[in-house]
Amino acid sequence: QLESFGLGDDADVIVSIVPCGKNLYVFKRHSTHVITPNPDPQTKEFFSADILSNEGTVGPKAVACESGVAFFFDSEKGVMALAPDGSMDWIFEPLYPLITEGQINPLAMREIAMGVCHKRLYVSVPMGTATKNTDTFVYDFKVGGWTRDKYGIDCFLDWKPTLRKSGCISVVSSPCATLALLDTI
Repeated sequence: QLESFGLGDDADVIVSIVPCGKNLYVFKRHSTHVITPNPDPQTKEFFSADILSNEGTVGPKAVACESGVAFFFDSEKGVMALAPDGSMDWIFEPLYPLITEGQINPLAMREIAMGVCHKRLYVSVPMGTATKNTDTFVYDFKVGGWTRDKYGIDCFLDWKPTLRKSGCISVVSSPCATLALLDTI
Protein backbone atom coordinates (compact mmCIF):
# COMPACT_ATOMS: atom_id res chain seq x y z
CA GLN A 1 0.00 0.00 0.00
CA LEU A 2 1.28 3.44 -0.97
CA GLU A 3 1.64 5.87 1.89
CA SER A 4 1.65 9.57 1.11
CA PHE A 5 1.79 12.83 2.98
CA GLY A 6 1.44 16.46 2.03
CA LEU A 7 4.22 19.01 1.89
CA GLY A 8 2.65 22.41 2.31
CA ASP A 9 0.60 24.22 -0.30
CA ASP A 10 -0.33 22.08 -3.31
CA ALA A 11 -0.21 25.17 -5.57
CA ASP A 12 3.54 25.41 -4.82
CA VAL A 13 4.71 22.53 -7.03
CA ILE A 14 7.75 20.32 -6.40
CA VAL A 15 10.69 21.44 -8.55
CA SER A 16 13.50 19.17 -7.34
CA ILE A 17 14.26 16.43 -4.80
CA VAL A 18 17.84 16.07 -3.52
CA PRO A 19 19.37 13.49 -1.15
CA CYS A 20 21.89 15.24 1.08
CA GLY A 21 23.49 13.47 4.02
CA LYS A 22 20.77 11.64 5.93
CA ASN A 23 18.12 14.10 4.76
CA LEU A 24 16.02 14.26 1.62
CA TYR A 25 15.23 17.85 0.61
CA VAL A 26 12.11 18.62 -1.38
CA PHE A 27 12.40 21.96 -3.17
CA LYS A 28 9.35 23.82 -4.39
CA ARG A 29 9.34 27.23 -6.10
CA HIS A 30 8.55 29.09 -2.87
CA SER A 31 9.38 26.67 -0.05
CA THR A 32 11.80 23.96 1.00
CA HIS A 33 10.95 20.84 3.00
CA VAL A 34 13.06 18.13 4.60
CA ILE A 35 12.22 14.48 4.96
CA THR A 36 14.24 12.73 7.64
CA PRO A 37 14.27 9.10 8.73
CA ASN A 38 12.17 8.41 11.80
CA PRO A 39 14.54 7.77 14.74
CA ASP A 40 12.27 4.95 15.97
CA PRO A 41 13.65 1.70 14.46
CA GLN A 42 10.31 -0.05 15.05
CA THR A 43 8.55 1.96 12.34
CA LYS A 44 9.13 2.42 8.61
CA GLU A 45 7.35 5.78 8.53
CA PHE A 46 9.19 8.96 7.67
CA PHE A 47 8.28 12.37 8.98
CA SER A 48 8.73 15.74 7.35
CA ALA A 49 9.15 19.30 8.55
CA ASP A 50 9.10 22.63 6.74
CA ILE A 51 12.49 24.28 6.80
CA LEU A 52 11.59 27.50 5.00
CA SER A 53 8.43 29.27 4.04
CA ASN A 54 9.65 31.88 1.56
CA GLU A 55 12.66 30.34 -0.19
CA GLY A 56 12.60 27.66 -2.86
CA THR A 57 14.51 26.89 -6.02
CA VAL A 58 14.12 28.22 -9.56
CA GLY A 59 14.60 24.93 -11.39
CA PRO A 60 15.45 21.24 -11.14
CA LYS A 61 19.18 21.79 -11.87
CA ALA A 62 19.55 24.72 -9.44
CA VAL A 63 20.38 22.52 -6.44
CA ALA A 64 23.54 20.82 -5.16
CA CYS A 65 24.78 19.01 -2.05
CA GLU A 66 28.16 18.92 -0.32
CA SER A 67 28.98 17.38 3.07
CA GLY A 68 25.34 17.40 4.20
CA VAL A 69 24.73 21.03 3.18
CA ALA A 70 22.12 21.63 0.48
CA PHE A 71 22.67 24.59 -1.84
CA PHE A 72 19.89 26.05 -3.96
CA PHE A 73 19.20 29.12 -6.09
CA ASP A 74 16.26 31.19 -4.88
CA SER A 75 14.72 33.60 -7.42
CA GLU A 76 14.83 36.56 -5.03
CA LYS A 77 18.05 35.98 -3.05
CA GLY A 78 20.29 33.79 -5.19
CA VAL A 79 22.35 31.00 -3.63
CA MET A 80 21.30 29.81 -0.20
CA ALA A 81 23.04 27.15 1.91
CA LEU A 82 20.86 24.93 4.09
CA ALA A 83 22.68 23.08 6.88
CA PRO A 84 21.42 19.78 8.31
CA ASP A 85 20.30 21.57 11.49
CA GLY A 86 18.00 23.82 9.41
CA SER A 87 20.15 26.96 9.64
CA MET A 88 20.45 29.07 6.48
CA ASP A 89 23.36 31.03 5.05
CA TRP A 90 22.99 33.54 2.21
CA ILE A 91 26.27 33.06 0.33
CA PHE A 92 25.16 34.95 -2.80
CA GLU A 93 24.95 38.30 -0.98
CA PRO A 94 28.08 39.80 -2.64
CA LEU A 95 26.55 39.03 -6.06
CA TYR A 96 22.99 40.07 -5.14
CA PRO A 97 23.01 43.11 -7.51
CA LEU A 98 23.12 40.63 -10.42
CA ILE A 99 19.53 39.76 -9.49
CA THR A 100 18.23 43.17 -8.41
CA GLU A 101 19.62 44.93 -11.48
CA GLY A 102 18.31 42.24 -13.83
CA GLN A 103 21.73 41.15 -15.06
CA ILE A 104 20.69 37.51 -14.57
CA ASN A 105 17.81 37.00 -16.98
CA PRO A 106 14.73 36.61 -14.73
CA LEU A 107 12.81 34.95 -17.58
CA ALA A 108 15.42 32.18 -17.95
CA MET A 109 16.25 31.44 -14.28
CA ARG A 110 14.80 27.95 -14.70
CA GLU A 111 17.96 27.15 -16.74
CA ILE A 112 20.33 27.84 -13.81
CA ALA A 113 22.53 24.83 -13.07
CA MET A 114 24.59 24.13 -9.96
CA GLY A 115 27.18 21.55 -8.97
CA VAL A 116 29.87 20.97 -6.36
CA CYS A 117 33.37 19.76 -7.20
CA HIS A 118 36.38 19.61 -4.88
CA LYS A 119 35.20 22.23 -2.38
CA ARG A 120 33.92 24.61 -5.05
CA LEU A 121 30.29 25.42 -5.87
CA TYR A 122 29.60 26.10 -9.56
CA VAL A 123 26.56 28.27 -10.36
CA SER A 124 25.88 28.72 -14.06
CA VAL A 125 23.40 31.44 -15.04
CA PRO A 126 21.86 33.13 -18.11
CA MET A 127 23.13 36.72 -18.25
CA GLY A 128 21.42 39.64 -19.99
CA THR A 129 18.83 38.46 -22.49
CA ALA A 130 20.32 34.97 -22.89
CA THR A 131 17.94 32.04 -22.61
CA LYS A 132 20.76 29.57 -21.85
CA ASN A 133 23.51 29.75 -19.23
CA THR A 134 26.36 31.99 -20.36
CA ASP A 135 28.41 32.65 -17.22
CA THR A 136 29.53 30.46 -14.34
CA PHE A 137 30.21 31.81 -10.87
CA VAL A 138 32.45 29.65 -8.70
CA TYR A 139 32.34 29.84 -4.91
CA ASP A 140 35.48 28.52 -3.21
CA PHE A 141 34.59 27.10 0.20
CA LYS A 142 38.21 27.38 1.39
CA VAL A 143 38.53 31.13 0.82
CA GLY A 144 34.84 32.07 0.94
CA GLY A 145 34.94 34.08 -2.28
CA TRP A 146 33.43 34.12 -5.78
CA THR A 147 35.07 34.15 -9.20
CA ARG A 148 33.40 34.44 -12.62
CA ASP A 149 34.05 32.46 -15.79
CA LYS A 150 32.63 33.27 -19.24
CA TYR A 151 31.13 29.90 -20.12
CA GLY A 152 27.75 28.39 -19.40
CA ILE A 153 27.11 24.93 -18.03
CA ASP A 154 23.88 23.01 -18.59
CA CYS A 155 24.37 20.22 -16.03
CA PHE A 156 26.90 18.70 -13.64
CA LEU A 157 28.04 15.24 -12.57
CA ASP A 158 30.48 14.44 -9.76
CA TRP A 159 32.14 11.19 -10.85
CA LYS A 160 34.25 8.99 -8.57
CA PRO A 161 35.29 6.01 -10.70
CA THR A 162 38.03 4.90 -8.27
CA LEU A 163 39.00 5.59 -4.68
CA ARG A 164 42.08 7.52 -5.80
CA LYS A 165 40.59 9.65 -8.56
CA SER A 166 37.49 11.72 -8.85
CA GLY A 167 36.37 14.31 -11.30
CA CYS A 168 33.51 16.58 -12.18
CA ILE A 169 31.97 16.43 -15.61
CA SER A 170 29.80 19.17 -17.03
CA VAL A 171 27.90 19.79 -20.22
CA VAL A 172 29.06 23.16 -21.53
CA SER A 173 26.47 25.35 -23.23
CA SER A 174 27.31 26.00 -26.84
CA PRO A 175 25.66 25.56 -30.22
CA CYS A 176 26.62 21.90 -29.87
CA ALA A 177 26.73 20.54 -26.30
CA THR A 178 30.24 19.58 -25.19
CA LEU A 179 31.36 17.41 -22.32
CA ALA A 180 34.04 19.06 -20.20
CA LEU A 181 36.08 17.75 -17.29
CA LEU A 182 36.06 20.59 -14.77
CA ASP A 183 38.53 19.26 -12.27
CA THR A 184 40.20 16.03 -11.15
CA ILE A 185 42.20 14.98 -8.14
